[in-house]
Amino acid sequence: MKKSTLLFLMMTLYSLINAQNNNSTSEKTDKPRTEDSAKYLYVKGNFNTYATLNNTINGYADGIVTYIFDRKTKKLKSTCIEQYRIFRMPRAEWDSQKFSSWDYSIYMHLPQMKRIEGTNPYKKNKNMVFHKTEGSQRDEIEIKEERLQEKELTLLGFHFSDVKYSTRIAYTRNSRKQPEDLLQYSESSTMKLKYKKEPTYNVVNIYTNFYPTALDFGNTKNNDKIRFDLGTSYYTSNYWENPSFPDMQNALDSFLKEDLQEKQNINALYTKN
Repeated sequence: MKKSTLLFLMMTLYSLINAQNNNSTSEKTDKPRTEDSAKYLYVKGNFNTYATLNNTINGYADGIVTYIFDRKTKKLKSTCIEQYRIFRMPRAEWDSQKFSSWDYSIYMHLPQMKRIEGTNPYKKNKNMVFHKTEGSQRDEIEIKEERLQEKELTLLGFHFSDVKYSTRIAYTRNSRKQPEDLLQYSESSTMKLKYKKEPTYNVVNIYTNFYPTALDFGNTKNNDKIRFDLGTSYYTSNYWENPSFPDMQNALDSFLKEDLQEKQNINALYTKN
């Protein structure tokens, strides 16, 4: 099959997996300063994102990132990634007629935090299901969307169906549901796909999580100097060994060693402990 056809399929998948973005509790460890003159709110934390194919890990990444919000409007102004690691399959086949041979880590991404700017647009969207739960320790908001449930999409012999998106946002109990009240942010995308010659559908999942660890205020909207590049890793320390880091590392340890390969750390200043 031509490379142009393969590229078209990849872009189709990208649009389906990320369509929602287009339309464990971590306690905050640092108390924010209360300068009334500060223009921005900084929400720093740990993140992870990973892909699965037919219930098997297909790619993984984690790191530390800071989201910068305007204090008055609560709008997201900037995303500054500090450190990250990327693990991907070293020998993906990329057979255009065999979806089970693909490396779906190309669809991994940083948490899309624009959704915590406000939930009113999602309440009014007829294609989305909005649900709010008030618990004893936290309040949660869940936004769901489904596509291709009754009829599959067929293109050039390729079949796509059962696309589902979900966003879960956890806030401090009885809070105003502002960025500074955030406890956890999670996204997931699921879809089924196959080529006409494949006997069964392949199930692809993309998960993304963010766990706030610190809040701060300031007047500088830092530019994102480090780019989240799926072809490299970038870190200055073994941040994943910090006890406060999410324990996803332990759960995926065997996969990270046997099936996936870490991309080279391009930070020349890193010294292995």
